[in-house]
Amino acid sequence: MAGKSNTLRIAAAIVLALVPTVAVAQDKNTVPLRHSPKAGALLIEVQVNGRPRTFILDTGAQNCIIDLRSVGFLTLADLNSAFVKDGVSGSKKGAVFILVSLRVGGKEFREWEAMATDLRNMEKDFGTRVDGILALDFLAKFKRVTLDFEHMTLELESRPR
Repeated sequence: MAGKSNTLRIAAAIVLALVPTVAVAQDKNTVPLRHSPKAGALLIEVQVNGRPRTFILDTGAQNCIIDLRSVGFLTLADLNSAFVKDGVSGSKKGAVFILVSLRVGGKEFREWEAMATDLRNMEKDFGTRVDGILALDFLAKFKRVTLDFEHMTLELESRPR
């Protein structure tokens, strides 16, 4: 009888040890990456206001940036008359902060504040259309961010609720 009781305790301990692992795995969001044709930048598919867009993953950029063509309701004339918020280098012409819905894989943020500007000049450098830059302000919303270069994926682990 004692042997059966110990077997049940061991089985219960194994099941309980596996439960947190399963719960954490459900909070992970794995998104494919690819290299740009030129310059080797990491490209990631993002949805802006429900539309698929190609962004550069830039872990050195502070704020997400969206190309004005991806927004649809701004023109170059709008940007030329707009000013970004005061920052370290002061106010600048040619950009404006906007609120958009931003989805990466299965994770969506509504009313995400991003800077909208003209990114057409970047296309020559990277050899592809650039609709935006996914930056640290987005990545910092997650508990853990893993770049897997072997499998070319970005894994985003949500913070506990």
